[in-house]
Amino acid sequence: MSSPSPVFPPDAPTVTPLSRGLVLTACFLAQAIDSYNAGAFFIAIPPIASQLGIDSDTSVWLISAYQLTFASFLLGSGRLADLFGPKYVFIGGLLVMSFTSLGAGFARSEVPLILLRAIQGIGAAMNLPSAIALIIRLCPEQPGQARALAVFSTISGVGGIVGVFIGAAFVVDASWPWVLYFTTIYTFAVAALVLACAPSQLAQPAPGFAPNSSAHKRVGLGRIDIIGIFLLTSALILFIFAVTSGSATGWGSARVIAPLIISVLLAAAFTFWEHWVDEINAVVPPSIWQFKNFPILVGVALLPIMWWAAVQFLFSWVWQQDYGYSSVKTALHILPLLIVCFVAGPATDVLQKKVPLKWVIVLGQFLLIVGNILLPFADGPNKFWRLVVPGIIIASSGNLFILATANVALFHDFPASKAGTAAAIFACANQLGSATGSAIVATIQANVGSSSTDFSGTAASLWFLLAVNAVAALAILVFMEHVPATEVGTFVEAKQSVEGLVSNEDTYEMVATKREIRSV
Repeated sequence: MSSPSPVFPPDAPTVTPLSRGLVLTACFLAQAIDSYNAGAFFIAIPPIASQLGIDSDTSVWLISAYQLTFASFLLGSGRLADLFGPKYVFIGGLLVMSFTSLGAGFARSEVPLILLRAIQGIGAAMNLPSAIALIIRLCPEQPGQARALAVFSTISGVGGIVGVFIGAAFVVDASWPWVLYFTTIYTFAVAALVLACAPSQLAQPAPGFAPNSSAHKRVGLGRIDIIGIFLLTSALILFIFAVTSGSATGWGSARVIAPLIISVLLAAAFTFWEHWVDEINAVVPPSIWQFKNFPILVGVALLPIMWWAAVQFLFSWVWQQDYGYSSVKTALHILPLLIVCFVAGPATDVLQKKVPLKWVIVLGQFLLIVGNILLPFADGPNKFWRLVVPGIIIASSGNLFILATANVALFHDFPASKAGTAAAIFACANQLGSATGSAIVATIQANVGSSSTDFSGTAASLWFLLAVNAVAALAILVFMEHVPATEVGTFVEAKQSVEGLVSNEDTYEMVATKREIRSV
């Protein structure tokens, strides 16, 4: 069976396989650099803090500022990609990252550096949902779409781990600004690639907002849900600020309680507003929660990045603070995570083709729980090979199965017109889970045990992660509906079954809402 064409109007010029391949490659490269920016900066913080005289409490914001704006601006960026087309939202995000990274590389004081890192996070927030929207529109059908999304998810893990090694190399052999200069060069090159190769149709609204449709006529800068974006972004910023500050200042401090309460009130106001505003303009249309499995998969999305971030934080702390390992030696101890990404990634694709997606996720949860059980017992450097390596390999393999398959299952029955918004919600859940989970495990680690070098705090944090994922596994078993393997029940087969019964215009409308005609 030939590959289906990208989702464009009937009279649109044909997209060549070369152009499609280059744009998909650019999407993968953008995902890698987003992950790199977290991993590389994790290694670069100590020399930055030393050279610029930044204290430990403030240095945390070199990471947190990026995470805060990244998570907070995802949903607004996803909606923009749906309304105005993903091409220029994607390019704009890359250029924001490029120029802010250049400026941050020249910064020699904490305030401009943290500010530029925050703006860099906005650029990353523009990249992620628009990249997935590009993938959905260039690869509208299974199994090609599933394969592209699986690669996209796998690269997220690869980019973060490779970022640790590249960051360590820059810190040791050059200087910390090169961590940022690398991002400048890289993102500018990817932006140029997309500008040159992406077809003009990708700068148009999603198929649900076709140029001649009434919906498209109502779309414009004046009809963007500015109030909704403001309420949601403010709520997310305050929530992430509160949970990030909790482990450092104490959960009972006004610095935590005040923004937390305000964020809840803003979230309630946002929910009310989204039900009141016109659906076509809402930043998160209420109807999006009615799509098959969407709520449960968004819930699942809270956990994979949280687990990786928490485990990397916990063991990096133990290796450097308790065992005295250098940054490079710590990076080498994270190597099993990179191996997992290269091995489990192809395995995920094979499983998705043959096994219903619900059971691939359940298998991932089982592996994650089994691997996690080993880690709380790794209370000495002599237990690295015996417990840490097998535990991380088994658990990370399961985690990758979960993340990649949830991403594929999310879009299995989803119209292309809402792909950017759905991708943004999924990614926002990833980041909220990571920020909240990291704050919780940091608090547990600091408050359990008699001293900062007592492994019982780390063990308690790992048991917490195990319990959370056990609850998630049970929720998947109970609430997730059946989703077939990616080689079963494609839209192409459904379309062929009604071929000749519809006009070209009708065919285009069905492609624009491709998953909704499977019942034909």
